[in-house]
Amino acid sequence: MFDVGDLAAEIANELSDYTDEVIEQVNAISLTISKASVKVLKATSPKLSGDYAKAWRVKTIKFYGQPNKQIIFVKNPEHRLSHLLERSHATPSGGRTKPQPHIKPVEEALKKDFVKGVEKAIENI
Repeated sequence: MFDVGDLAAEIANELSDYTDEVIEQVNAISLTISKASVKVLKATSPKLSGDYAKAWRVKTIKFYGQPNKQIIFVKNPEHRLSHLLERSHATPSGGRTKPQPHIKPVEEALKKDFVKGVEKAIENI
């Protein structure tokens, strides 16, 4: 004989397994795309001395039962340059610098690649 309580437990178990698989795939995709984005940022960032371009990093923050968070950042002390280079800023002589957008194009590509990767992973599970 079939018990409804067993059915509910089996459905919950399958959903839990599916969720774990999706989280695992999302973590792998986000790490791969984040590392690739850091490589692109290192290659496309403005280079005066090269220190700013070399300072790009990715950091993983782990969450239990949820996908990890990948943070792409510029390490100290070069972090202060990001918004100044991406946008423009005032010069000591009273003028403004020319903006050098290098973060926004990478961010837009990262978003597209992440969405495509997650959609593909979910379809294949």
